[in-house]
Amino acid sequence: MVVVGGGFGGVNVTRALARADADVTIVDRTNHHLFQPLLYQVATGILPGGLIAPALRRVVRKQANAHAVLADVQRMDTEGRVVHALAPDGRELALPYDSLVVAAGCTDTYFGHDEWEAFAPGLKTLEDAHHVRSHILSAFEMAELTADPAERAAYLTFAVVGAGPTGVEMVGQVAELADEVLPREYRSVVTMAQGMDHDSITVSDSGGERRIPARTKIWAAGVQASPLAGMLAEATGAGTDRAGRVAVRPDCSLPGHPEVFAIGDMVSLNDLPAVAQPALQEGAYVGKLIRARLAGQAQAKPFAYRDKGSMATIGHLSAVVDSFGMTFTGVIGYTMWAFIHVLYLVDWGNRIGTILNWTRAMTFTKNRPHRTITFERARYEVTEDGGTAEWPPGPATSGKRT
Repeated sequence: MVVVGGGFGGVNVTRALARADADVTIVDRTNHHLFQPLLYQVATGILPGGLIAPALRRVVRKQANAHAVLADVQRMDTEGRVVHALAPDGRELALPYDSLVVAAGCTDTYFGHDEWEAFAPGLKTLEDAHHVRSHILSAFEMAELTADPAERAAYLTFAVVGAGPTGVEMVGQVAELADEVLPREYRSVVTMAQGMDHDSITVSDSGGERRIPARTKIWAAGVQASPLAGMLAEATGAGTDRAGRVAVRPDCSLPGHPEVFAIGDMVSLNDLPAVAQPALQEGAYVGKLIRARLAGQAQAKPFAYRDKGSMATIGHLSAVVDSFGMTFTGVIGYTMWAFIHVLYLVDWGNRIGTILNWTRAMTFTKNRPHRTITFERARYEVTEDGGTAEWPPGPATSGKRT
């Protein structure tokens, strides 16, 4: 069988098939599994990327019937039961399957204003996190150099668009970064963006529209399904919703194709939110369903989601947890948040490393150890074409080192 996507859903369905009589191929455009709930901590210098992005090959290293392939899926032939993909060197790969699970996740949506992406990067990949971190650090570096108070204020104003868990947690860490690590703090939390350019963001509130000078803007306001959802819908004849999510049957299979499954953020099923828990539970469910089919057992019951609640943190020892009708805040909420997030990380080495990094960064040193930046990267971030130009810059624009 073929699993497209190495996120929560893809990894969970693969693990559920560990003892099944099946060969499992995980194909992904990256070579790592990404724990997205802690991505903002990479963006703010608390954690190194490796602790939340273990290699997929390592994730499945103890599973004899599974292996990972680094490739970009181009087409899914549901009639011939073959996934067509491109290898990094451009060669074409044909991955035949008896069962197909597509767990490609989601991307940022700018609600019809795709031009904003150049000015307000999202936070969905490890590359996004490194880009945001470089932009934040570059803003502080430029603020140190300018003598103009208005320009300094623009560099030290951080606009986070969106007030969901990612936006709230990002704001909390930027505030701590400014209060306890870096010298100054100016920030703005925005939920109704009307327009933006390189130097500012225009928002609307009860007083009407106003322009906020802000050189750093971070997008956390919404998501849409991966393009693979549309590709899968076209191949199977399934419908999609406004966010591009493909409609699946109650057992997560595609209409007319009981051997093809879609799970996670890219599917429309029972109005489930685009967060980690549905993907984890759907992955485990589909894995068990396929294993039952291989064993010749009866059809499984429809997927039933178990809502375990939600949680978010806005800084060290400040968090809120809403679970099973109970609410916890403060130190207790923060401890619960930390325990759950560490528990869901892959591999004990990453769990211990994360705890040690948290202890050092937020308790003992009050520092963010992962704050390296270069002159070339800073110039790329602060120039107007930084949002659209390719990185790294070519020889003609990289400048001389001094």
